[in-house]
Amino acid sequence: MEFHDFSTLYAKPFSKHATESKIIELFAPYGRVINVELRKDDSGAFRGSIFVTFADASCAKAAIKNPPLQLGSSIERLSVMLKPDYEKKVFSVSGPGSSKGKKKSLDKISASHQSHGKDKHRSEGNHSKRSRSSVNAATDYEFGYQPHLTPIALKSNLSTTTTTWGDQSPVAGHINGIHAAGHSVMHWKGLAEDRERRVKELEDQVKIEREARENGTQKVNQAMSRLEEAQSRERAAASKLLSKEAELGCLKGEVSSLRSSMAARLDQLHIQYKARVHDLEVHLQQLKEENGTLKQRLQKLSSAGPITNAVRGSLEEVNEAYN
Repeated sequence: MEFHDFSTLYAKPFSKHATESKIIELFAPYGRVINVELRKDDSGAFRGSIFVTFADASCAKAAIKNPPLQLGSSIERLSVMLKPDYEKKVFSVSGPGSSKGKKKSLDKISASHQSHGKDKHRSEGNHSKRSRSSVNAATDYEFGYQPHLTPIALKSNLSTTTTTWGDQSPVAGHINGIHAAGHSVMHWKGLAEDRERRVKELEDQVKIEREARENGTQKVNQAMSRLEEAQSRERAAASKLLSKEAELGCLKGEVSSLRSSMAARLDQLHIQYKARVHDLEVHLQQLKEENGTLKQRLQKLSSAGPITNAVRGSLEEVNEAYN
């Protein structure tokens, strides 16, 4: 039996309508399927479980990690495991791999041996029956308990011996059974060591993954802390910005008020100075008219006769003053 076949999977459950083509189509996304075996009972009825073999063991590993959905279901997934793991599980429950199964088979061999000493004169049919029981015990130890196989199928599995049902003595059968039991013990010891090695590897992998998860959690916590600090600074900056915006609004209001008051004051001053300028212009016009009148008088006085130098100087000063 191939206990190191890591490319063959055991999968269940399947309905009685499942076919090889549907199963190949179901497992095709994981890799190239090279064989599908629908497991059947002695009557030829489909058991609802299969063995599917991939071209590469990595495909089987991927199918175990993420099992496909059951045929006709959108929620339920298949139960998938490696074929060696399934066989070990079966043997540990009902086969000689369990201590109970080993003890039961050894007791059967011992009882058969004692029975041979007491009943050595029995008929050839009983002799054949005892031999068959001994060979079955040896077969159970060497090839594993296979309740779904008929005696003919078990006989075909005895590839390492030429023993048949009727041509072997009871003592030889018992001896072969004991040798087979020894080989089986060594075989299961090797399987146990292999399982322990795999468990150790899985424990190391779990430890590494746990450390990686702790490191990831620590990094996430640090990132969350930095995020909270950044959010706090952002809130403080937003509050400060609102304060500055309010202050800027107040300054804009003050500037607008000053502009309004300055414009009003300028308008008022413009009106006042405009009136003052108008008054000055009117007064200047009056002075010019008076100056013209004085010039006319001076000209009349000059034409009337000679005048003294003092009078002429006074008149010139007056004229300069008005000009």
